Amino acid sequence: MKIFKQVDLYINISLIAGFTIATLINTEILFKAYFIIGGWQLLSMITHAFSSWFMKKGGARSSYHWLVIVILSVVLLGQIITPLLIIFFLLLFGSPVLAIIYTKICCDELKELKSRRSLSLK
Repeated sequence: MKIFKQVDLYINISLIAGFTIATLINTEILFKAYFIIGGWQLLSMITHAFSSWFMKKGGARSSYHWLVIVILSVVLLGQIITPLLIIFFLLLFGSPVLAIIYTKICCDELKELKSRRSLSLK
């Protein structure tokens, strides 16, 4: 699990930093960046959910998962109830914030894993 957490965190940071720089150079890739970063984080979330890693009730990851479920539900409902499509406009600005929050959650979990390992070695 520790190796997965490290790889997950480093890929998150690399994707965010890389696409930030790339978007400053060429703004046409902005939407690709949203889908690639979001897709990676969604895959990571699904992996965590199925393996029950850090899925404490009321924990940061669990709360974040519920937030994403609500957002995805509103997106799906927007296909039926057109006014809910405003969510796409909100996600245009909110997605980068969500990506950074998710990366922070991953970083905190990795720190917790490392501290557990060091405590067990004492």
